[in-house]
Amino acid sequence: MKYLLKNGTVVTGEKSEQLDILVEGEKIVQVGKNLPSKDAQEIDVSGKLLFPGFIDGHTHFDLEVAGTVTADDFETGTKAAILGGTTFVIDYASQDKGGHTLKEGLDKWHKKADDKCSCDYSYHMSIVEWNEKTEQEIQDMIDHGITSFKLYMTYPAMIVNDCDMYKILKKLGKCGCFAGVHCENAGVIDALIAEAKKREMYILMDLVVNHCSDEHEWFQQAIKDPDGKYGNFFYIRDKKDDKAPCNWRSYFGGPVWEELPGHPDKQYLHVFHKKQPDLNWENPEVREEVYKNIRWWMEKGLGGFRIDAIINIKKKLPFSDYPADRADGLCNIERMLEEAEGIGEFLGEMAEKCFHPYDAFTVGEVFNEKEDEIKDFIGENGYFSSMFDFEETCYGKSANGWYASKPYLSPEEYKKCIFHTQKKIGDTGMISNIIENHDEPRGVCHYISPEDRCPDSKKLLAGIYFLLKGIPFIYQGQEIGMENMEFTSMDQIDDISTIDEYQVALRAGCSEKEALDAASAFSRDNARTPVQWSAEKNAGFTEGEPWLGVNPNYKEINVETQLTDSDSLLSFYKKLTALRKAPEYKETLVYGTFTPYQEERKNLIAYTRNGEKDLLILGNMQAQSQKVSLSGEMKKVLLNNQETAEITGKEIILKPYQFIVLEIAD
Repeated sequence: MKYLLKNGTVVTGEKSEQLDILVEGEKIVQVGKNLPSKDAQEIDVSGKLLFPGFIDGHTHFDLEVAGTVTADDFETGTKAAILGGTTFVIDYASQDKGGHTLKEGLDKWHKKADDKCSCDYSYHMSIVEWNEKTEQEIQDMIDHGITSFKLYMTYPAMIVNDCDMYKILKKLGKCGCFAGVHCENAGVIDALIAEAKKREMYILMDLVVNHCSDEHEWFQQAIKDPDGKYGNFFYIRDKKDDKAPCNWRSYFGGPVWEELPGHPDKQYLHVFHKKQPDLNWENPEVREEVYKNIRWWMEKGLGGFRIDAIINIKKKLPFSDYPADRADGLCNIERMLEEAEGIGEFLGEMAEKCFHPYDAFTVGEVFNEKEDEIKDFIGENGYFSSMFDFEETCYGKSANGWYASKPYLSPEEYKKCIFHTQKKIGDTGMISNIIENHDEPRGVCHYISPEDRCPDSKKLLAGIYFLLKGIPFIYQGQEIGMENMEFTSMDQIDDISTIDEYQVALRAGCSEKEALDAASAFSRDNARTPVQWSAEKNAGFTEGEPWLGVNPNYKEINVETQLTDSDSLLSFYKKLTALRKAPEYKETLVYGTFTPYQEERKNLIAYTRNGEKDLLILGNMQAQSQKVSLSGEMKKVLLNNQETAEITGKEIILKPYQFIVLEIAD
């Protein structure tokens, strides 16, 4: 039987052209313009695109793995392929462990496929066991038409060790074959968890459940069928008169709504980047899928999670506008969060199903919480074990933008923030104390003014925050006092929120220098520059080109220099850690009470920690000495960032930027 396809547009790898196609039997015998029909049945395909048959180079039909079997076998899988325009598939035949040969694996797959396939097919071969016999078989596989092989770094039934992988790759290279590697690090994670437990340590993982990637399978399925199951995994809405459902501004600038790819009549919600669509937590099926993922990690032996942006999972519904707070006609997303109610239902459910059964440690990225809600978040049987203190990171921030915000806090402002948090938390639960993280500028630049910034003031800041009641978190580079970058151009900055705030500043009338200064002061990229390991090229971080530039001060501030310096900031952090863990003082510093001391004294940050021991913590945050009376008779100096302490009776003269911890007699 002959068919002549007329007037279609033929698409090749080189071009698209209106051509006729003559098909005889199952073969294309001629492609050209104005072909005569002769004895062929003519079919008009005007307006249609005619492609060569697609090739799917990666299928898994009738594959047994991890206690289950793939849904499609060669019959159903190849029928689906044909219906989608795929005329050739390459499946993965697999050797079995336990002394089985590659030929046995290939024969097994031939039996799976024989008389079942609706399209052409071939195989890659998975090598799961390497020995002399297997090595000899490589040429036999080539003779059978197998020229590509796969190696696994996960799944017990398929994994090959690094030594064998090297030998396999070397052999395949000699034979001119291709090798693909299924790269995963499950074994490394297992080993890391085991090694941590030996040291009485626990591994926490960053848990992101407010959103996923736009490349995630769920979102890709939602794009294919917005009205189907996965469409309801997200907030997808129809466009109405080109108006968004609400005027909320995303954290990174611009509206929270983005056109759904392939659907110009629909849009989806993202409170962060457009590549991070928000999950619809109102959908019970979404929540259960999230919980399954969490429980899987807990079964692996994780200690718990740092939970990202968790306060955003509850939206104020139905979507509605708020008064615009900038010229763009949008409103800060935090305005919505203030009115969103019912997040406790989600958080309580997650805690009961995922955290409490495993005695997991969890710390939530929580802000905008109300004081009467703190016990729900971190009290006994709270949603989380702890939550971060963001009071000082938010202080001085302007709703107008970074350009109108305080680039650094004064000692009095910093004291006001941390003391307020300590008082409001009280004995309710454990707060997690920070001076920086991956979303903030470097702490030594945000909490110490340029004129006060020096090695002693850096140690003072470290000591003040570290010994507060709660859990101290240390961010990479903080322990050596890494500082903000002095950005000279926006070309040095990659962070999307910084780029947006730079434009906000320009629109507000700032000069380019003023806008750059504001961006530099608050940019998240300050905390993301390469860790400064040494004074070598690129701070010893890489021999290649780093994603972000290295801070020029790396020759003065680096790990290698501070490791051998007993007076370095790194050494001081080690001393702080040792003091907090010391059996004699652990109960007091971890669980003891907090009481401000001489709170009214300017540039003095002081407090007591009382429990089994009575400790007085003093920090003189100024360039002049000041005399301070002690809360009792000094018993012992536990920690001092300077060589000496000038103590007479119940008085101490604190030198500039001196930090000292004293044990006070009962």
